[in-house]
Amino acid sequence: MASKATKGPLGTPRVRTFRAEGGTLTRGMAVIPGTADDQVKAPATASTGNLKVVGIVAETALEGAPVAIVTEGECEAVVAAAVALGDSLMTVAAAGKVEPTTTDNDGVFAVAVSAATTDGDSAIVDVKGPSRY
Repeated sequence: MASKATKGPLGTPRVRTFRAEGGTLTRGMAVIPGTADDQVKAPATASTGNLKVVGIVAETALEGAPVAIVTEGECEAVVAAAVALGDSLMTVAAAGKVEPTTTDNDGVFAVAVSAATTDGDSAIVDVKGPSRY
């Protein structure tokens, strides 16, 4: 199993390229659809599971630049709250940080594969595909 501190994600994630909108998109950030079909952006405010999460940023990209988004498979995600192994991830905080949820909802877009304890930490997550997208 991957450890967030010493190893990268396992397997080959499905990655799609978009253009970064609204500023720099940072590695591990969850993103939502942008203004155009080929753009993604960070959420402006925290969500309660009603955002259309496209995926997780694979590598940091400046505004307007191509950005690789993991739309399915394992990758690193930045958390806004403590996450335990196996937690369902649906809620996205402002700035694209992920949070666990206990609500059964079609907005769940990933499952935690490793734990993280503090806001700003990274966890390995398994992205199940874009939520409600």
